[in-house]
Amino acid sequence: MKTLAAAGADLPPTIALNQLDEGTPLPHNVYILTLTIDGEARQLARLAREAGAVNVAVIASDTPRQQRFASAFNAEWILAGGGPPAMFRFDPSPDVLRLLKRELGKTPYDMALLAVDAADAARAKPYVGSIPSYTSSEVNERQSTDAMRDLDNVRFVEIPWLADPGSVALPDQKRPDYPNPALERLYALGMDAFRVAHAFADGTPLKLELDGATGHLSLDASRQFVREGRLMQFRGSRVVPAGAR
Repeated sequence: MKTLAAAGADLPPTIALNQLDEGTPLPHNVYILTLTIDGEARQLARLAREAGAVNVAVIASDTPRQQRFASAFNAEWILAGGGPPAMFRFDPSPDVLRLLKRELGKTPYDMALLAVDAADAARAKPYVGSIPSYTSSEVNERQSTDAMRDLDNVRFVEIPWLADPGSVALPDQKRPDYPNPALERLYALGMDAFRVAHAFADGTPLKLELDGATGHLSLDASRQFVREGRLMQFRGSRVVPAGAR
């Protein structure tokens, strides 16, 4: 992507399955379709606002990926009218986690965003307590039974291909048996990329919207596809639709 942006080439319509750094202009005729967790963070921010959340805590590790997830959430949250979230640095040390629990108890938070990897989400959740907690789809990586118990009620955005295989678009599509969900997500992205590319076959569409294997896709004015996945949660050591009983 950086090479394309720097080349200034006269490209045909090009579907890119990656993205440039925030704020970098896209090359002419390039359209972005990705599975980045940034989009999940923005969807979670909108869902939390729609649910009436006001006071938000963001618990983030120091890794660049999770910092980007937290930043995307914060930007969308503020854009939607929320105030600046309270920021907490994640540290797996039990002493620091106990301190985090005390600090979270001082304010009635309506939600907590866990901007941490899958293993750390299971470590952090018991210290977050009953505060409604959200994280990225990375948490859905075939966790152990013990970890799933710790993650009870944690919510995340998942692609329909994994969240509800029986009702997604292309129901007759072959489902390869991959060793982990990350590869299944990439396979679903490939299916959606094919459908999007086909929609460009007769020229660039003025408007494009479809229900795909990775979510509801809609092309915005910045030539990026906004992806809306399914909100899921851990409950009773299972993954179920959010709000299911």
